[in-house]
Amino acid sequence: LTDPLIQVFGAADASGQIEVRVPRERLGLIAVSAATVVLGGGTTSVIPVVSRGEGARVGSPHVLYLPVTGPTSLTIAETTGADHASVRVVTNPGGASQTTDVPRYGMRRLTFDAPSRIDLIVDSGGGAVVGVATLTVGNSTATVLSRPVNERVPGASLARALWKRIGPNDTVSITTVVPVISSTSSTGTAPSYKTALSLVSPAGTPATFNLSLYQTGGGAALTQTVQVPANLSVVFNDALRQAFNVTTPTDGNLFVQGPPGSKVYAVLQTAPPGGSSSPTSFVPLPTTLSEAVTSAASSAQKPLFYDGLEQSVDPARGTRWMLLLNELGGASGSVNVRLYEAGNRTRPIAEKDFSVSANQQLKLDTVFGALGLDAPERKKDRTNVQVVVTATGGTARVAATAVSIDNKTGDTKMVSLAPSIGSGNPNVTFTAPVIPQSPPPPTRHRGARH
Repeated sequence: LTDPLIQVFGAADASGQIEVRVPRERLGLIAVSAATVVLGGGTTSVIPVVSRGEGARVGSPHVLYLPVTGPTSLTIAETTGADHASVRVVTNPGGASQTTDVPRYGMRRLTFDAPSRIDLIVDSGGGAVVGVATLTVGNSTATVLSRPVNERVPGASLARALWKRIGPNDTVSITTVVPVISSTSSTGTAPSYKTALSLVSPAGTPATFNLSLYQTGGGAALTQTVQVPANLSVVFNDALRQAFNVTTPTDGNLFVQGPPGSKVYAVLQTAPPGGSSSPTSFVPLPTTLSEAVTSAASSAQKPLFYDGLEQSVDPARGTRWMLLLNELGGASGSVNVRLYEAGNRTRPIAEKDFSVSANQQLKLDTVFGALGLDAPERKKDRTNVQVVVTATGGTARVAATAVSIDNKTGDTKMVSLAPSIGSGNPNVTFTAPVIPQSPPPPTRHRGARH
């Protein structure tokens, strides 16, 4: 659906939430994603999609950290549809506080100058709320979803059950992996990139983070240890330069190991020659226990999907797409990459096998070119192409990230590939806030791709 407000609801100008109810028999077989496209502006905002009832509640606050600061719009959406929520919003630095009441299925929008942290505290009501922060600097925007202050690490309980050497009171070490890119070599506007990194200590406890950078091309990892005082965060505006003294353009995987309760955020920034950098996308961060990982090992034999890639014959129009294959498990292996046309999900238009080395990143720039679809006899305009990544050999554990680049403006967004079958949340309802742009240029809402 390229404009569900009109196509489904006949509403040309509206804000609120779109709720998608998935039949239980289809649970885990349907993925929902959403984005807002500014027509003629060359920018896209990725809209987070959450399960019904997800979010901050009484006694369970949420928080957002912004490694790069600037004018920020905060959208608060109630997700249960059962009750209201009285939400106290606290911003730092400064500790300013304001309270807003969000009715069931309602939405509130607040603006701030340059917050580095936003807390969402539900003081009363039976509802649940999520916060979506949209950071805007110049013509660039980046969105991020709120997270629980006391966050449960996905996969930790399973790891404790499977790893016999882990005691019942021991903590499971979880490593977050930051995909790092420096540039694109494909035809079209070609920005350079740098990555901002924020390391957040657990509430009330100082933290030690161990960083390891594996640069594309191999070689020994560069390591660094970072101490973060209790209740604070340490921010690297340019993680490679400031943490590792790497000043040349570098791609690779940055492994961040922190204590339970700590948080890691990363923001991709465009860095034009001679100009100031601008945030363009929050970086999706897999962990070593993430479900969104494919491996030929029996415990992770599943493909990863993303739907919505484009190919354009005009290098000044549309978008082009990179695919990052990031090995997380410290082992080598092989992966198969397939592309499917919008009207045919049974026979791929192209596929190819690739080898992935331990801890390394493999960048397909572009994924269409890497699979032979840039050849003159095969290149054409394509939309809503699905990419599927499946590990086929070895013991590598691979996460995948799709990267879109606007051919005209260089606006860049990163999204993670996710499993489908067997990965559904027990809830059958997904909601996505419909967020109008401010000021509101003509927009097209691209949402709920299947």
